[in-house]
Amino acid sequence: EMIQITDLFNGIYRIYYTIETDARIHTNLTRLPKVYRKYITYNNSALVEVDLSNSIIYFLSMLLSNKIDNELVNNTPLLLMFVNTLETLDMNETQQMQSKAVDGTFYQDFISEYKKIYKEDELKIMFEKENNTLYEGTYKQDRKVVKKRILAMIFAETTDYKTEQKIFKLEYPNIFRIINNFKEKNGYKTLSHILFQLEAHFIINEAGRTFNKLNYRKAPLFTLHDCLITTIEHGDKLEECMNEVFYNLIGVSPNTEKTHWI
Repeated sequence: EMIQITDLFNGIYRIYYTIETDARIHTNLTRLPKVYRKYITYNNSALVEVDLSNSIIYFLSMLLSNKIDNELVNNTPLLLMFVNTLETLDMNETQQMQSKAVDGTFYQDFISEYKKIYKEDELKIMFEKENNTLYEGTYKQDRKVVKKRILAMIFAETTDYKTEQKIFKLEYPNIFRIINNFKEKNGYKTLSHILFQLEAHFIINEAGRTFNKLNYRKAPLFTLHDCLITTIEHGDKLEECMNEVFYNLIGVSPNTEKTHWI
């Protein structure tokens, strides 16, 4: 941790990127624990991040709804591989997933089922294992647990997270079957690579490049997985740019959230 902090202080930036896997840009920021981020400034200006509230679910629903440009799909082997498995898709399910991914309510549907299965002590252990705060049983904390484990289930082998599979299947049986069949035939890591590559394309190549062109030499721009970061005075412009880019390219703007690092 001290190496990452010292490098940032000295203006040393380490960047690596692997297009074959997640296609995300990894830097000092991505390797720095969240607890330190609020202390980072750029030319004495505080930073602000704009991220997609349900990034992975948003991109999965857009892919299932056939809203991703055919040229991008055809030129990306993993995307094409996945799209070719979608012949028996249930449109009601995809529309429901898309709607809830966009308005930010996707994970809340699973909370009641989760609380029927897991006791409060179990939820407490799950939450405090991943967070530095005490579990108090709030909606926000329960949502955090559900989100973490549902995403873990989507990216895991089909033999893992059986409880989460059961809960997900209640809401989205057809999508559940498609996801599991794909992972069994192509390996569970392939699905995560597909969704991360799709996320990276739109956040970095599309939204990031557009903002950078519009604000060249005016506003800095950094990436952190599913979000873009700039100085606080340019935060509103960044959020507007991201929403406009997604709407123009996909036709549906995601639910974005702006967070100040101070």
